[in-house]
Amino acid sequence: MSVPQLILSVSLNGAGHHPGAWRMPHASRAQALGGAHYRDMARLAERGRFDFALLGYPPRGSALAPPGSAEAIRLDALSLAAALIPVTTSIGLVAAAPATYWEPFNIARAFSGLDNLSKGRAGWCVDAAWRPEDVGNFKRLDDIDPAMLRERTREFLDVAFALWDSWEADALVFDVANAQFTDHTKVHRIDHAGAFFKVEGPLNSPRPPQGRPLIVQTDTSRDGLELAAATADVLIIRPLTMADAVETTGAAKARAVALGRTLTVLADLPVMGLAGELAELMQGWVEAGACDGFNLLPASYPDDLEAFVDTVIPELRRRGLTPDDYGGSTLRENLGLAQPVSRHAVAARG
Repeated sequence: MSVPQLILSVSLNGAGHHPGAWRMPHASRAQALGGAHYRDMARLAERGRFDFALLGYPPRGSALAPPGSAEAIRLDALSLAAALIPVTTSIGLVAAAPATYWEPFNIARAFSGLDNLSKGRAGWCVDAAWRPEDVGNFKRLDDIDPAMLRERTREFLDVAFALWDSWEADALVFDVANAQFTDHTKVHRIDHAGAFFKVEGPLNSPRPPQGRPLIVQTDTSRDGLELAAATADVLIIRPLTMADAVETTGAAKARAVALGRTLTVLADLPVMGLAGELAELMQGWVEAGACDGFNLLPASYPDDLEAFVDTVIPELRRRGLTPDDYGGSTLRENLGLAQPVSRHAVAARG
């Protein structure tokens, strides 16, 4: 019987995911605002061969948290991802960004830039929630009907995908002798006019090296699972029990298969223990079909992540559950996912 390969991600979040982590004796202001802290944590995760780091997870919108909470401030995930590109080499960098009060063109351009700068290591954690408290900072949210949010988010994603496809992979030619920067026949307008967005395109940024940045979603409501099955590469769930995880994962994967897609499911892990026991638990969940891997939520940085990398990762490797090194050059390759091809290139071949 073959041993399943675990997919691992870790959420880098200030001093840690425990509400009181910022009050630990070793905690400091730098853990909330310091680039060196995030650099060290990203490099530590890369040493442990985590597939990707999640930035800005879990998504919380724009409203100010209670002043006594560590969530009262948070570095912008896109800015943080850009800062971590030059200090890492292989780990994926997945940033949470809102689909609710941004525009598809902004998102598509930002993540095209991140994917090009990182040479194919970027991902977008789609924050599609509508939160009443966000209206205070984005008044035009008054115009969004929460009941229509799923349809709006689906169209938002469709537009972003079309914009990434507007450049074929070989559209940039850099032909100095003939003064040809691009092959204009391989750059396409999208001319989208839908219920929520009107975008002509093309994107004014080259096609991402991955074809499309990794798409991560976290909504496990009925509508959320439908959206993930149709559009996401990775779904992160937060189950209470293995049985809950098996049910949610099974439903999401079955729906994706019905749509001719595959979906990877990760389960949040806020639990720690002895290395052997934790590795046994993780292997058991994957073998039971509860998930394909885990998203680690360290209670306190750097201790909990260091302990996981130094004790649990070696045990997972001993069991053949995780590889020693990154095998691919892009995030999609490391996850074993196919690279999307521009719809225009497909049409041309057809």
